[in-house]
Amino acid sequence: MSNVQPSSSKPLSPAKLVAGIVGVAAVIAIWVAFRTASGGAFNGPMVQMLSTDGFTVVWESGDSTQMTVRLTDENGALIQEVPAQSDHGRYEATFTGLSPATVYEYALVFAASPERGGRVTTAPDPATPFRFLAVGDSGSGKPEQFALARQMATYPAPLVIHTGDLVYMDGEREDYPEKYYQPYADLIRNAALYPCLGNHDVLTEDGQPMLDAFVLPENGPDGVTPERNYWFDFGDVRFAAIDSTAPFSTLRDDIAPWLDGVFKDAGDRWKVLFFHHAVVTHGKYEGSGKVIECILPICDRYHVELVLTGHNHMYERSHPLREKQIVGAGEGTVFITTGAGGMSLYELGHGDPPAELAFQHNTGFSFTVIDVTDEKMSVQQIDLGGEVIDAFEVPRQPVASQPVGQAS
Repeated sequence: MSNVQPSSSKPLSPAKLVAGIVGVAAVIAIWVAFRTASGGAFNGPMVQMLSTDGFTVVWESGDSTQMTVRLTDENGALIQEVPAQSDHGRYEATFTGLSPATVYEYALVFAASPERGGRVTTAPDPATPFRFLAVGDSGSGKPEQFALARQMATYPAPLVIHTGDLVYMDGEREDYPEKYYQPYADLIRNAALYPCLGNHDVLTEDGQPMLDAFVLPENGPDGVTPERNYWFDFGDVRFAAIDSTAPFSTLRDDIAPWLDGVFKDAGDRWKVLFFHHAVVTHGKYEGSGKVIECILPICDRYHVELVLTGHNHMYERSHPLREKQIVGAGEGTVFITTGAGGMSLYELGHGDPPAELAFQHNTGFSFTVIDVTDEKMSVQQIDLGGEVIDAFEVPRQPVASQPVGQAS
């Protein structure tokens, strides 16, 4: 008998049903407007490289005039005005010298176009609680992706993690406006989205369109193309992204040793790892053997609290695991598959799910909300209608005094 807790559902009331129909109709209208809009030459703006003291704004535009970005505080007082750096229609402007956990407003100022901008909260100091979101397998351009993005925007967060497959079917450049920039327009102008490469993203130029769209930390393994693997600190969390599409030899010889060092140097911070291919799963695709062999020992060694993946188009949560065994809360890593971001939904795997899985949901699109405090991460999975599919807590693990597999 399976130990996995199935998701439950209940009939909608007539009032909720009517509201849902109206909401879906509104989303479809927005979707049609985006698809038929004549102003498709403008993509963004998008917040990147968000830190305690600054951030970068990125956009694409066919307007060749000089552009600047104006930064004000939330009361409208001018703080900085930065000229944008341009490269073949792609623009960047970076702000520095700001204060942690502070709200700023920015506006793109240029001729012959309306001002566009956003409202950004800088990253918090380590002692400050914060929220981040996670989603994956989203890039369809369908009404469901737009609707889920709209639901995500109702959970304000300065940071979004994407577990790969941003653009279907092949990660092509020309599909980014319709399947990334437009659905997430209200999200990415206010929050920093950090992605990892999915198997569909790398089908065009080995993922170069994604790498060109984003500004990501260039602190990955030596000898591997920058931005495919990277890490950053946000609040009291060390985040690391790896390219699970890489060949086994690259994962073993380059990425794994680098990741070992990233988490070794993280000290007593929370540790969150994200990549595309699920490892603890019971879906269409089995867990990635090369990731299990090369990466999971590092999660055990450094007491990584949370791993976020996609690839299987559903939501799944594991029990806390250490060395592939179920352990108590706060004693192992929780693995989440958050791959129901708007493309499609997969059937569950055949037979009983593995004992390591605690929860599955494959009947609706959803995203993950994580609230971080000093003692715990409170995790919720939210569906298209705003209902909570799953909720649980991840206690903070103690720092390993002698990491497993490390010589003294």
